Order: sequence, then C-alpha cells, then structure tokens
Amino acid sequence: MLETPFLLALSRSEPVPGGGAAAAYAALVGLALLEKVVRVESERPRRGADERRFWADLLAGVRRSADILNDLCEKDSEAYAALAAARRVKDAVALEAAQEEAIACPVRIMSEASEALLLARESGIRCREHLAADVLVVCELLRAGVCGAHHIAAANLRMLAAPFLGGRELKTPDELHQKAEKLFRVVVGAILARTEGREGPGSENETWR
Repeated sequence: MLETPFLLALSRSEPVPGGGAAAAYAALVGLALLEKVVRVESERPRRGADERRFWADLLAGVRRSADILNDLCEKDSEAYAALAAARRVKDAVALEAAQEEAIACPVRIMSEASEALLLARESGIRCREHLAADVLVVCELLRAGVCGAHHIAAANLRMLAAPFLGGRELKTPDELHQKAEKLFRVVVGAILARTEGREGPGSENETWR
C-alpha cells in the first residue's frame, strides 16, 4: 500500500483526520490525475493561441481547485478538534461556532468537488481520445469526494443541536448531493458520447447549481 503521511494518519485510531478529510483527499487524488491529463495536453505543440490558452487556463483552474480542497482537508480535522474541545469545556459560544463549522466544512468539500467536475468535463471532451478514460476515473474520484462529504455533513446535521449554519441561506447537503449526482451523469455522458462519436446529454454551459 502507498503510505503517504495522510494515509498513515488516517489509518491510526486517533479521531482526526476522519471521514470529511478522507472525502476531500479522494477528490484531491482525482484532481492530481486531472492535472496530469491537462499537463500532457498543454505540453503538446499547438498552432492556435486560443487552444494553448484554453489548456493553460484549465491547468490554472485545476490547481486552484486542488489548493482549495487541500485546505479543506486540513480544516475538516481542525473543525472536528474544535468541536471536541468546545464540548469538553462546555463553552456555549465556542460550541455553536464549532457546530456550524463541522457542518460547513464538508458542505464546502461537496461544493468544490462538484465544481471540479466541470473542469473534468472540459478536459474530457477536448483531450486526446486515449486520455478520456483517465478523465472518467477523475469523475469517479470527484464523485466519491462529494458522496463522502455528504455522509459526514448529513450525519453532523442529525447529531448537532444547532440550526444549520445559524440559519444562513446555504443549500442543504442533500440538495447539493442531488445536484452533484445529476452533474456527474451529464459530465460522464458527455465524455462517453464524445468517445463513442455521438451527441452527449447536456449543453456546454451545464452547471451543477
């Protein structure tokens, strides 16, 4: 087994990192593979400036998404540790803030992994055909990140007494999950349709929101 520092920490009996961080890590693995595909494409000799710019911009987008998810991977563990500490000292103000973050963090993981599916789609419909299967692997890993974070966010919502994010207007984990599943099907359908030479579902401007 590949033993990265994160995987070693995850396998221990300590409370952190936990499921939310693992979900973010799954999405990060997908983005690492997507960066490989985009790098291969961006390094090909290309005549058109627009095409070169497209792949350069896509590479920048993949890196931005990876930075966000890497940060969320760490913040999920911090949120859980803060929640445990607030419970121990019975600090009502700190507990409310910690409860909100314990829900907000996996929701943000869901959101970013969903957004990254759009990056995968752009790559999958324009990369060389032999790389499309790798992009489909990316989609599955991003979907795993969404689904995993959904389980954590939903469990925290059931467990915690505080109202969802203090009543702020944000989509619920269930709603995000449903929309991400729809987007996943659209993205995978578009990539498969391209490789099979048929018209795929959804438009170029399909969004997950």
